[in-house]
Amino acid sequence: MRTFALLVAALCSLTVAKGAGAPREYPCHRMVAAAVLDGKLGDPAWQLLPEAAGFHLLGSDAFAVERQTWFRAGWTEDSLYLAIRCEEPEPKAMKALAKDGGALWSDDSVELFLAAEDPARYAQLIVNSEGARWNGIKGDEEHKLWDWQAAVQVGTNGWSIEARIPFAVLRKTPAANDTW
Repeated sequence: MRTFALLVAALCSLTVAKGAGAPREYPCHRMVAAAVLDGKLGDPAWQLLPEAAGFHLLGSDAFAVERQTWFRAGWTEDSLYLAIRCEEPEPKAMKALAKDGGALWSDDSVELFLAAEDPARYAQLIVNSEGARWNGIKGDEEHKLWDWQAAVQVGTNGWSIEARIPFAVLRKTPAANDTW
């Protein structure tokens, strides 16, 4: 099975770490089939992929996160797929005011930072708890919404996201042994 690695640095304002500031790699496997984007995470395509957890507060060695986050990632010939679960004991209290292209960083949201080639020029993608999207490239002033998809499902103890990000958006297709 061909894989490439995602260097996990930030997700939901947290970091996956062996210790503070020590990101670890996530093996991003090629998927047998594309996942159906409905936000429910029950698609069989996700079950074959490893789940990453063990998030710490950014800059801390302590496992002091009140609400945990988990994710899985895989890829097909043309896209990166992400499945994210966010624990939230009071989903009705979540804030999601912004719409597509708006200030989603002020909402309950997940921010993804992807650097396929140059770490200084990363793509930032945000999805809020109602499925609104925002994206940009570090250093670019234009923030036109790209052609990527996200679906959200809110449950009684949290919310989940499924996202499809075409490699054309990221301007690079992974090769075996790549690290992003």
